[in-house]
Amino acid sequence: ITVADNTNLDREAISSVTLTVGVSDNGPGTARVGSTSVTINLTDVNEFAPTVSGGPFSVAENSANGTAVGSVSGGDSDATKTLSYSITGGNSLGIFAIDSSSGAITVADKTNLDREAISSVTLTVGVSDNGPGSARTGSTSVTWAQARPPAPTPTWSAHSWVSSRPLVPPH
Repeated sequence: ITVADNTNLDREAISSVTLTVGVSDNGPGTARVGSTSVTINLTDVNEFAPTVSGGPFSVAENSANGTAVGSVSGGDSDATKTLSYSITGGNSLGIFAIDSSSGAITVADKTNLDREAISSVTLTVGVSDNGPGSARTGSTSVTWAQARPPAPTPTWSAHSWVSSRPLVPPH
């Protein structure tokens, strides 16, 4: 069996094709014939790169380790896919971690989560579709703006002025 026209062989649209195959012995007299069904399963080709989106997110400085920051989401138009997420850049201080299955980003090490030292971090988050064939990756940048600590609340007090001279209105 060979493919005559591959236009409709798209694993994202159909997973298998069932054909009825017939045979004849072309024998003398009455030909004898037989037929059977043959199912051809289509295998997926890794033809689409995954996409990733999310952010920007903010996190308060000095947040505890494990604090949820936000989640990125990925997509892939291939029929068979298992996405996995990773931080591929911008995390040299190890401040953030990402759950490889869900894309959830958390504070991993709050030591450097200090607004006065670092005002923002741009993370590059990658997503891989894990094949089949060669895995393909996509990425996006997410900017992390640490929240400023709250401004101090001003307090007011009344002052009295004492003068040794009487106040005279101007003329």
